[in-house]
Amino acid sequence: MGRAQKGRDSWERPARRGGQRKRQVFIFTEGKVTEPSYLDILKDQGVPIVGEVPVEMHIANRRADSGRKPLDLVEQAIRLKHEEDRKAKRAKLEEKYLPQVWCFFDHDNYKYVRDALDQAEKAGIGVAFSHPCFEVWRLAHYKPVSASFAGVCDGAAGRLPFPRGSQDAKTPKVVLPHQILGSYKTARKNAERMNGQHPAHVGKWDRDPYTDVHEFVEIARSWPSSANSGRGLSMTCCRGGLRYLLWRPKRTTSGPRHVVRARRIVVRGGQAERLPSLAAVTNDAHPVDGKTSAGP
Repeated sequence: MGRAQKGRDSWERPARRGGQRKRQVFIFTEGKVTEPSYLDILKDQGVPIVGEVPVEMHIANRRADSGRKPLDLVEQAIRLKHEEDRKAKRAKLEEKYLPQVWCFFDHDNYKYVRDALDQAEKAGIGVAFSHPCFEVWRLAHYKPVSASFAGVCDGAAGRLPFPRGSQDAKTPKVVLPHQILGSYKTARKNAERMNGQHPAHVGKWDRDPYTDVHEFVEIARSWPSSANSGRGLSMTCCRGGLRYLLWRPKRTTSGPRHVVRARRIVVRGGQAERLPSLAAVTNDAHPVDGKTSAGP
């Protein structure tokens, strides 16, 4: 059975002098290619911030060759969570720094998927779940999804609109940045509409099609949903420093609507001169949603 990778991913290392402690998010993935390539894109977009706390993600079983069935993933995640909780207790971490442990897995007609979901919930493990498979979430970036795939992943994968001969078609299991960046709002809307078509009494393990990967994006990475509503998220990056254009929701006194304001900060030498309470960042060429930033 695969085990969580340690070493350079350990958050117990002392922070650099003048640095800031980060909240760690550990993820176990069922797939060895598709889900990790998606998560790597998210990681490459910058450092998400929750209440002035930077978040750092780690794929805990990236190099594991076995132990990738949903129940195995949950069991590994539970062990890692116990270990990280003990570390956090010894370190007397504040609640905002407490680590999270997640699993990414699909239905894929796995016999014990409901048991895996139940065990994860009882143990406080987050799950990003898709039925029949992760390709449903990828497909939601392109078009609405409503018809059942009868539990067959190839049905979802076959609907991905990859032009023949393109790099997308040549490496269909690899998520490429242009496939998802710039369309998060669409994907979340399509996923919520798709999930909402199922009766409330039907468990998500029986909902086909279904995906809640967007909940991971907004909870673990804490990208504010209001900011991801197409109001414009952007980031310009260079090796010497980062210039962010950050959208921050602010409730008005005149009603329930939110007014979103732009705020620039500069990060030099790894230290932000000004940190907002909520931030969402993307790269300049492919923003998660909305406009790209202007030059300096």
